[in-house]
Amino acid sequence: QAPIISNNAGKVVFAAENGIYGLNLIVYHGFGVYSLYGHCSSKNVDLDEMINKQSIIGKTGTSGLALGDHLHFGV
Repeated sequence: QAPIISNNAGKVVFAAENGIYGLNLIVYHGFGVYSLYGHCSSKNVDLDEMINKQSIIGKTGTSGLALGDHLHFGV
């Protein structure tokens, strides 16, 4: 399990289990841009928390529909 580092500053708008992505985090960066971090094994952030760029927000994992330890990242 590797640390997950945020791609930019923003506000955590989702931090919970959610279907095939398992434990996932969604960060709102403004201007309609969100980033999703899926299949986490743990989280270091809470809902509505403001985070900085390159913050460690969790660890990779196999939660949800995952066959191996990895991060599903989407923008």
